[in-house]
Amino acid sequence: GDGGDGEYKGRVGYVKDYMFGFNSNADERGYEEGPSDLGVFMWLPGNGLNHSPVANTVYRAAPGGTSEGINLVSLTHIKRGEEMVDDYKRHGKAPQWAIDWGKTQGVSLNWAGCNDFVDPQP
Repeated sequence: GDGGDGEYKGRVGYVKDYMFGFNSNADERGYEEGPSDLGVFMWLPGNGLNHSPVANTVYRAAPGGTSEGINLVSLTHIKRGEEMVDDYKRHGKAPQWAIDWGKTQGVSLNWAGCNDFVDPQP
C-alpha cells in the first residue's frame, strides 16, 4: 500500500489493541507482588483476549525469561467454546509515554484508567 490514512489507522488500532504491560514479579494469578518489574510488550501476531475481572488466564514469563517470551497459561479448565479472558488491571500502570501516545492518536489503551471498561486501580 501507499501508507494512506486507512492503513495508518489500522496500524494504530493494532498497536492499541495488542500492547500490554507485564510484571514478571507478579504472583501466580498475575497481580503485583513486591517490586514492580513492569515491561511493555505487544502480541505478534495479535492475541485477542477481552477484559474480565474474573480472568481464566494469566501471563507468565517463559522459562528463559521475558527475552525468550511470555506464555499464556490457563488458570481454570477452559471448556471448548468458552472465552479466554484477562484482567487488564494486571497490566499495571500505563507508562506516561503510552498514555501520551494514546491521547495523540485519539485511542484508548488496555490499561486500567486508559479506557472506559476497566476501573482505575486504587
